[in-house]
Amino acid sequence: MKNVILVLSVFLFFCSSCSKDESQNENLINPVVVSFESQISRVVGTSWEDDDEIGISATDGYEVTYSNIKYLSDANGSFTVLEGVQPICFTNRNPMSFTAYYPYSENGGIISANTATAPDKCNFLWAKQDGLSYSESPVVKFVFNHSMSEVVFKISSSEGLSLTDYQNPTVIGFKHQGSFNTETGEAKIDDTAQFAEWTISMKQSDGKLTYTAILFPQTVNSLSFKVGDKIYPVEITPSTINMIGGKTYNINMDVKPEKISAEVSIIDSEINGFGPGEDFEASFAVQE
Repeated sequence: MKNVILVLSVFLFFCSSCSKDESQNENLINPVVVSFESQISRVVGTSWEDDDEIGISATDGYEVTYSNIKYLSDANGSFTVLEGVQPICFTNRNPMSFTAYYPYSENGGIISANTATAPDKCNFLWAKQDGLSYSESPVVKFVFNHSMSEVVFKISSSEGLSLTDYQNPTVIGFKHQGSFNTETGEAKIDDTAQFAEWTISMKQSDGKLTYTAILFPQTVNSLSFKVGDKIYPVEITPSTINMIGGKTYNINMDVKPEKISAEVSIIDSEINGFGPGEDFEASFAVQE
């Protein structure tokens, strides 16, 4: 008798499981549109701007898949599709997982980029939310992370020397050609990327020169500044800087008659997603 009860219990369990799976996979009479929100900023501000383009993909792990659907943001961080574009919906009761990235690319996948030639197109952001359960009003609240590193150059003179010659220096020691994977959020330097001379235009304000750049995460083993026809090697302590996505690296330089001192630090940023890290010290001599 016990064996019969056990067999019956197992049978009822499998029937219940099958019934539940069939219920979840059963198509809804009216698909339910998913709403998307985020308050995370881009590199240039503290909020999204109207018509920023974001790519969103979704899947329930079975038969429902949305790939690289273009959404537009508004200033409040809500994302909507263009008129005539099918929005992402729950078409059954299976949980769904979502990924999103910025800036949008028509083909998605692997995006090639060069931070020296097209810096305004390289601030890659990525977000993911797994297993959102079905509801009558589903809302995905994305938390975006910065896939790139931020570098801030600052030049000043504690002795009041002119900074005119330093407004357009050439930076040597970074690689710029890389790629961003919209499916995984990984940003990386190409294996074949070479070091390139990179001229920056620094802004002058309150007696300082500043320049902010977005670069691919990478290891910096040597760094030089070229001013006019002179190249000044930078002495970094420790000898390497391991740049990580989502962190800000400040390079503060003090111009003096005989040398330029530089201190490299990794600090908190006002940009959500960039965080703190290790500190570095550096200097390079200037021959008059």
